[in-house]
Amino acid sequence: MTREEKEKKVIELFEKGMNIRDIAKRVHLSFTDIGNTTRKHSGDDGLGRSKKYSKHSQALQLFQRGFTKLQVAIELGLTDSEIIEEYKQFMVLNGFDGFCEFYEQMAGDMESYLLLHQELKLAGVSVRDAIEGIKCARQLNQLKFERDGVLREDVRLKWEIRKSSNELEELKRRKNSVLGILQEANAAVWNEIAEKERIQETTIHTRTRRRRIRDTQK
Repeated sequence: MTREEKEKKVIELFEKGMNIRDIAKRVHLSFTDIGNTTRKHSGDDGLGRSKKYSKHSQALQLFQRGFTKLQVAIELGLTDSEIIEEYKQFMVLNGFDGFCEFYEQMAGDMESYLLLHQELKLAGVSVRDAIEGIKCARQLNQLKFERDGVLREDVRLKWEIRKSSNELEELKRRKNSVLGILQEANAAVWNEIAEKERIQETTIHTRTRRRRIRDTQK
């Protein structure tokens, strides 16, 4: 669409009561451009021809004049949700986009946030200090988690050491048992060798005596 066609579309949607955020999505214009177009349409065009005011533009004018949301709702016959949406649009047009986004994010939890803000003020703690405190708390939780992991690993290693120690003691016991058997076997072998040597010496001695006796008889 051309610029002129977009402005006509903005006015058309504006007259139907559509809010500025939805209009921006439909025609792809900035909030500022849409606000300028709607104000031009709602006010005097410079030729003395007054445009018919929509409820949306009337609400904006009343807010601009300092009326409360309740007063504007009564004046224009708007519902709770309608007046809240109109006030949000008024805030956006006045450059409070960030506040509106924050308000939407905090929907349903604003009371808790206000209580927290009051407690911080009473304690003399700035919001920045509170954020740093939250970061430190997260880091502390992470350190506790890592510490618990180290403690679990320490327990596991101690169990492994105890198990290895028991296995080592069992191996030592088996080694001693095998050494004892080998020593006994070695002693038995040497005893058998000594016995055979003794028998052999006895046999040699006997043969020698017999030979001497035969020599004497001759």
